[in-house]
Amino acid sequence: MPYDGIIGTIDAAFALKDDSGGELCLFDNLGNVFTKDLVETGCDSITASGATNEWIAKDGSSILALVDLSGANAGRVQIKGTLNEEGSPSDSHVFYIENASSQTIASIDSSGNLHLAGRRHTDWW
Repeated sequence: MPYDGIIGTIDAAFALKDDSGGELCLFDNLGNVFTKDLVETGCDSITASGATNEWIAKDGSSILALVDLSGANAGRVQIKGTLNEEGSPSDSHVFYIENASSQTIASIDSSGNLHLAGRRHTDWW
């Protein structure tokens, strides 16, 4: 799925959108993540608001990551652990994203660490 931003066209492997279809968080095929807002790390107690417009990654009852998809915080990404760029994401983690070539390009482990094959880019729109 190609998306156009100020840095050019991105071929996305995974995208989260708001109610109007606007992109809030994109993972490209190389493992880079493009977010509309900051990525907050070390969020020990992530709490879902109960709104229907949240993307949540859980391990049992523990929320490991949350992305707000609407409202004043739309595009905010919270992760329980750390952000590891240019690392080694794994398909053995709780959540993982594969690209079109079946390569694992991003993952979230059971401690809430986000592992990227690439880098994070904030406010790329």
